[in-house]
Amino acid sequence: MVIEAKNRTKLPVAYKIEDYGKIILELNLTNNKKFFEVLLGKNRTLKIIQDENINEISYLNKNTEIINWTDKIISNTELIRTIKDKIIKFKENGVVLTSASSKFKTIKKLKLSKSPQLKKDFLTADIETIVTESTHKLFLISFYDGKISKSFFIDDITSSSGATEKLIKDFIGKLFTVKNKNKKVYLHNFAGFDAFFLFKYLVKYTEVKPLIHNGEIISVECKYKGIKITFRDSYKHLLASLDELAKSFQVENKSIFPYFLSDIYFNGSFPEYKYFDSKKVTPELYKKVKKDFGDKIWNFKRESIKYCEQDCRSLHLVMSKYNELFFTKFEFNIHKYSTISSLAFANYRTNFMEEENICNITGRVYTDIKLGYTGGSTDMYIPKPPKGKKIYAYDVNSLYPSVMLLNKYPILNPTHFQGNILDFETKPFGFFYCKITAPDNLLHPILQIQHKTKDGVRTLSPLGKFEGIFFSEELYNAQKFGYKFEVL
Repeated sequence: MVIEAKNRTKLPVAYKIEDYGKIILELNLTNNKKFFEVLLGKNRTLKIIQDENINEISYLNKNTEIINWTDKIISNTELIRTIKDKIIKFKENGVVLTSASSKFKTIKKLKLSKSPQLKKDFLTADIETIVTESTHKLFLISFYDGKISKSFFIDDITSSSGATEKLIKDFIGKLFTVKNKNKKVYLHNFAGFDAFFLFKYLVKYTEVKPLIHNGEIISVECKYKGIKITFRDSYKHLLASLDELAKSFQVENKSIFPYFLSDIYFNGSFPEYKYFDSKKVTPELYKKVKKDFGDKIWNFKRESIKYCEQDCRSLHLVMSKYNELFFTKFEFNIHKYSTISSLAFANYRTNFMEEENICNITGRVYTDIKLGYTGGSTDMYIPKPPKGKKIYAYDVNSLYPSVMLLNKYPILNPTHFQGNILDFETKPFGFFYCKITAPDNLLHPILQIQHKTKDGVRTLSPLGKFEGIFFSEELYNAQKFGYKFEVL
């Protein structure tokens, strides 16, 4: 039998030396080692060093080595061949399994600064809009540097976009100063709201470098007259409303504001309850705030600026406490990272990563493995207990961390194979492309596939026969319920 190498050289497969070809030289090197020269054909020879069941083989053409490999003889019908990083397993004169280790770079450990310092230099900003004719219109921007607030109020909401452009241009002129050079500016829900109003003008007046992931804005770096400032979304660090965060971090809370009042020229008594969001402002809270306000004149411009600046201060206090908390525990600042996930990963790599053994898997290997992840399967049950009978419902907390702690997870470089790995290993660990046969009588099938339809991709748990990539441990578990699988 022969197999073909990458350079189209045909390599013989044999379990005994004499089966490779005609032996033209045999030497005893030591008690266990022997040297053989084997003639394959015109100008083609093999040089073999045999050490018990291991054959180190060089293939020569006109006395020039073309390729070398190692054959490990397992039995009279089984051998394992290693050619560079490829392993080929033979059984009964047939190629059964080929495998090769992928070579990916490992994720590097990060080092702490020698003398880390808590960084307090950052800004917060906020915008306010009113809804007229079902459209949000920007009328106010404020920013706060930890000491001083600056606000920019529109002159004429009824005019064309020229007033809006002037407002944002004034904002840019005051924000991009030497004092604020290289600082971060946090806006809460910047990617989901504020960016839609600012981006058009930031692109026009500044050099913009947005960081976008999966179609979503992560941060926006802007340069204006040589001054660089980066806009960040604090919501990507702290996933809660500003009101909830202010309470959680026990900082000065935001006040209430009549969002449904669209008259920026309003000047009179305290606005009626109908202008406030009843989901956030209860009648009791409204009455208390109105009573505290008294008989003063409620001026829209003055009160909206006060409200917006209060939001900026609240967010600044929240982000300061958040940064101090993180720095106290882990000795680095949050401001280097755009999202809580990137911050958590950096924290792991800095303070908890022991070895550099996690590979950054890309390309075909990543794509194949990704197909083995189809998302969680959820069942909904509507309980119908007997009348007067108490029932209990339970939830599991921190399930993912506990599973990751207590179970095996793959590390280092994966091995890619072709063939049926089950012929060589009893319970291999990995992702396999399989033909699945599910029992027809299953009430709740458990193996999932993703199926393309005209309405998009759907996740299904089918019965009968189907194919797909599956994780080994899911396959072994499915066998308990009658599933059968064939590794393709």
